[in-house]
Amino acid sequence: MRGGVSTMELVVVVLIMGIIAAVAVPTYLTALARYRSSNAARRIVADLELARREAGMASASRTVTFSSAGESYTLADVADLNRAGAVYSVSLDDDPYYVDIVSVDLGGDEEVVFDGFGQADSGGTIVVRSGGVDNTIVIDAATGLATVL
Repeated sequence: MRGGVSTMELVVVVLIMGIIAAVAVPTYLTALARYRSSNAARRIVADLELARREAGMASASRTVTFSSAGESYTLADVADLNRAGAVYSVSLDDDPYYVDIVSVDLGGDEEVVFDGFGQADSGGTIVVRSGGVDNTIVIDAATGLATVL
């Protein structure tokens, strides 16, 4: 008699793997969405702090402009760290973030200007979403500091 795997055993193994995948995939996708949304929010906070510090060091204003439609933002008068001579811009709908900017409310518009002392012209919120997971960034008008809620 030859040893081997019967068709029934193969079907049972494939069925068990399918059940495990059906349970694991939604959990994985939720964790991935949470990871992407959180990383994008932390990147925005870091870049807002960069603009605030650059404004203070240069004693000149620095503007961060968000584009909800383009899922991106730019830091005016800040050089891009990866491309010499280019304006600092971040596309949030590309790798590694893949998030949408749900809303931007920075005093009625989509930009915040840090003056030469690092003070923001207005406070407000930015909401990013990935796979149904939202993260909200809040800019304090009094200090210009941004935090993730």
